Amino acid sequence: LATLFTLLSFGLVAFKDSLPKIAIIISLSVAALLQMFVHLYYFLHLNKSSEQRWNVIALAFTALLIFIFVGGTIWVMYTLNLRMM
Repeated sequence: LATLFTLLSFGLVAFKDSLPKIAIIISLSVAALLQMFVHLYYFLHLNKSSEQRWNVIALAFTALLIFIFVGGTIWVMYTLNLRMM
């Protein structure tokens, strides 16, 4: 599945002239998210079982921190850009 999503992404970029830009961006984002879930399930063996609960909680906390850091950085850069213009 991971290889399929990778080939799909390369195919979308290779034939970028035949599709609208927004469709390519959305398709690449969906393929990336699906590939991430494939890796989490099949390679890291993260699932909803009770044995994996703490691993899932740690992963969710890491995702929250990344969201805060990246979102905060984008927000700061955006407001700095507005103040400089």
